[in-house]
Amino acid sequence: LGQDVDAPILHPAVISGFGTRIMGIPIYNGHTAAVLIPSVGCPVGCNFCSTSTLFGGKGHSVNFYETGDELFSILTNLEQKLGVSSFFVLDENFLLYKQRAVRLLELMELHQKSWSFYIFSSARVLQSYAMEQLIRLGISWVWLGLEGKDSKYSKLNGVDTVALVKRFQTHGIRVLGSTIIGMEEHTPENIDEAVDYAVQHHTDFHQFMLYTPMPGTPLYKEHVLNNKLLSEEECPIADVHGQERFNFKHQHIRDGQENTYLLNAFKRDFEINGPSLARIVNTTLQGWKRYRHHPDKRIVKRFKTEAKGFSTGYAGAIWAMTRWYRHDPRMQKRTKSILKNMYNEFGWITRLLAPIIGKFLLITMKREEKRIARGWTYEPPVIFEKNKRALLTEKEGFAIPCLKIRTIKLPVYDSDKVLRYYNDRVEQAAAQIKEIRNNAILELTKISETFSCRKELARKQLSNIAVTLTEKRNQTGEQVLNMLEKFRDQCECDIEDIYLVFERMVQKCEPVRDEIMHLKLYMETKYFNAKKQIQQISRKIELLPRESVLS
Repeated sequence: LGQDVDAPILHPAVISGFGTRIMGIPIYNGHTAAVLIPSVGCPVGCNFCSTSTLFGGKGHSVNFYETGDELFSILTNLEQKLGVSSFFVLDENFLLYKQRAVRLLELMELHQKSWSFYIFSSARVLQSYAMEQLIRLGISWVWLGLEGKDSKYSKLNGVDTVALVKRFQTHGIRVLGSTIIGMEEHTPENIDEAVDYAVQHHTDFHQFMLYTPMPGTPLYKEHVLNNKLLSEEECPIADVHGQERFNFKHQHIRDGQENTYLLNAFKRDFEINGPSLARIVNTTLQGWKRYRHHPDKRIVKRFKTEAKGFSTGYAGAIWAMTRWYRHDPRMQKRTKSILKNMYNEFGWITRLLAPIIGKFLLITMKREEKRIARGWTYEPPVIFEKNKRALLTEKEGFAIPCLKIRTIKLPVYDSDKVLRYYNDRVEQAAAQIKEIRNNAILELTKISETFSCRKELARKQLSNIAVTLTEKRNQTGEQVLNMLEKFRDQCECDIEDIYLVFERMVQKCEPVRDEIMHLKLYMETKYFNAKKQIQQISRKIELLPRESVLS
């Protein structure tokens, strides 16, 4: 390529992923892990491994950075350029060089770096470290090969991988298990047993790949010698990717059965272990609960960062899962258990927000399901770069005509452009938010004015009603008092008449005069008592409020 092989190695500033989409919505995460490449190749040298073959084969690898000091310098630069604190380590066995890893840990502790690492590793190498070392080093994700208990590959002999995976998860380390389908010992009779063995690890992610002899590997050469490879016409090179079909003649699995076994493996893992998002949440939650009060503030900060969003978005996702699997009692029980733990850990805010966010995610999931049913698929966008010579050629007007293709807007291999792009997006978002806020203020002002007018109108109506009620109350009270006065006058008239009658009776009935006089006195007493009572009642009525008079 015309480059100076003795020039210093410049590590690229590259993010590890883009275009993430889950539960029907795109995820724009500004904290995507950066790529770290300490070395290439793998000294373990499995015969099917193209990476090992490409860089020297068994027992060989190419280290770009031999010391922990070099790695720390690279990581610090990536942190500053990309604004990240997590790193996807493209190294087949990052922890194999223990002296380098231990020195990196020392520097991280010295400079208080709370970094997270997503690594590839073998089970034996992982077991050579204490769990406390892995946690302090920031090992957050582990890719682990799980070829099977009856595999001819000896790198897992004597290792209880099921217990190892469970131990990692209880400490918040998520595991991506990788299992090969279609190895020499696999047959239609034992393939289900091999899949079940892989599934029982309960990893957070699990990938299944077809056993594939890639060009250049020892396995490929072996199949060439045994005349087992399919021709280019039978299996085009574009189909040799391990997710569709064999490119060789398998001794036991024929007629395209491998594709069915592969799909069944993924389905079996999903049926038993559920959605990977729920598994990730469960493992991360275990780590948060174990280390949130750790004396090392670096560790607490890392787990706090990894659990960010658990009280809101992730809780909503788990809530949506409990509704999505309402007809699957076993899966619903598992998701409800995770949700309950999140409620207990994060309190009433999570209880309040989870159903709101979850209902929205249910809608997007149903919409996504319909899109996929119509044939829509996840496809990555096309990415291309232009080097300095290409840019100079275009500037001079000698650009080579080329087919225009849809590209992503984000130039992921240029950190300066990434920053400018995001700054532009932030400014646009800020302008939109400002406009929305101003519109909201205008709307609120209109609503306030309308409310004030209606409030004044209601006050006037209530005042008129009060005046009307007062007038009616007064009129009714006066009518009652007049009726009482008439009643009292009538009573007095009636008593006078009775008195005159008695006088006449006395004159006419002299013999019984004494008895009549007694009766007269008795009647007079009754009269005065009644009169007194009427007067008392009248005074009481006059003292009573108008409302009581109405009653």
